[in-house]
Amino acid sequence: MPGTIIIANAVVETWIIIAAIIAALVLFKRKTEYGDLLSLSATQELKGVAILAVLFGHIGYFLVDDYRFLFPLSIGAGVGVNIFLFLSGYGLTVGMLKKPLSPLAFYRKRAVKVFIPFWLALIGFFILDALVLHRTYPTEYIVRSLFGFFPRADMADDVNSVFWYITWILFYYLLLPLVFMRRHAWLSALILLAAGQALVWWSPSAIELVTRLYKVHTVAFPLGMLAAWGLFENRETANRFAQMLRARRAALSVTQYYGALILLAAVVAYSAYDSGIGQSTTKEQIMSLVTTLALVLLFALKRVELRALMLIGIFSYEIYLLHWPLLSRYDMVYRKLPAAPATFVYLAIFIGLGWIIQRATGPIQDLLERKKMQPAL
Repeated sequence: MPGTIIIANAVVETWIIIAAIIAALVLFKRKTEYGDLLSLSATQELKGVAILAVLFGHIGYFLVDDYRFLFPLSIGAGVGVNIFLFLSGYGLTVGMLKKPLSPLAFYRKRAVKVFIPFWLALIGFFILDALVLHRTYPTEYIVRSLFGFFPRADMADDVNSVFWYITWILFYYLLLPLVFMRRHAWLSALILLAAGQALVWWSPSAIELVTRLYKVHTVAFPLGMLAAWGLFENRETANRFAQMLRARRAALSVTQYYGALILLAAVVAYSAYDSGIGQSTTKEQIMSLVTTLALVLLFALKRVELRALMLIGIFSYEIYLLHWPLLSRYDMVYRKLPAAPATFVYLAIFIGLGWIIQRATGPIQDLLERKKMQPAL
């Protein structure tokens, strides 16, 4: 259903946004320094792409009254979720391959990174809703929300309907350290793939309202694990390949290099447009994964760092936690400003709030780490 925010000149406003994004990417770029094939800067940029896809999708299809606003930027929300899942599976597997952790140590480390920002956002919305909207929630709902369990994604009644993703990612986080085998990381990935498929096939009553969302995101996390295993096991070859791609005299000619980028961009455009949404969950997941992998290859191949995307990627988790309630229940920006500047004002607000959350959670994380390292008396 279309949202309630009325957008005048939706197409024109969208082209202004597209032009501004292109300008930011071009102005704030620099040559890529040598690093891993899928470098830290590339993963941050991909997180920036992912959160923009989610943000634009939610605005374009659920907030405003005209689907043309932000199209075609708005068609990739599911791809954004798969990018997050892929990068999470990739990063955690690389970390476990380099320095294996016990399940307890893994849970403690992930809980600090995931739950502290999540609790700040969640409790903040509970308080804000009570004070401003005089809207309260049942005690049972509050308690299970604090544990990260969201069995529905109701935009009208949930404190934050996009938190269904928190439950899904916690499912993988709970299982990964229990099944991870350093010498057979590929098998661990297949076990998690089977576990996810089994859960959505079983679809117990506790999650039946969100099973449809889970069904189109069962492969990305294990696929990221497989990618990490493949690159880690062949890291010398992968690093030499990365160096060759980014060398001053790269093996690829200018024609080959730009031809590869154009081809990958075309794959992204086609698979994102012919996404399978509304047809079958199988096609939707396959096309989303094709888009995700093409984007990963595109960002691994390119020879420049896109600093604007990196900045957004740094705060992508916090933006995900905050964006929808602020847009849907507390909007004052789209109602006061033209759509294009309003979109960038919101992006600046989300980045600013993300910075505040990171500054607030940093000391808490440091305190917990120090306590963990203190010897028992």
